[in-house]
Amino acid sequence: MGKGDDAHRKSLKPLIEHFKDCKSVLAILINFSIHETFPIMEVKEAMDEVYEIFNQDEEIIFSVLIDNNLARDEVQANTIIKRHVAV
Repeated sequence: MGKGDDAHRKSLKPLIEHFKDCKSVLAILINFSIHETFPIMEVKEAMDEVYEIFNQDEEIIFSVLIDNNLARDEVQANTIIKRHVAV
């Protein structure tokens, strides 16, 4: 979860830090929860960073959910990662 300045980037920091050097990622699903007044372009900026890091063979899907229970400067990002596991 991110809050305040750069909330959109802070919400994805654990994903990026953990998986940026991982070569076995096949697909990423990211759901952003934001307040209705949160600038949608900031979500796009966060996704641009994800595409830069994971834009080889991975399938990347994202969605946005409006949740007015969140603060106006708060972003929650839930991720599901599909990885290739060698047997």
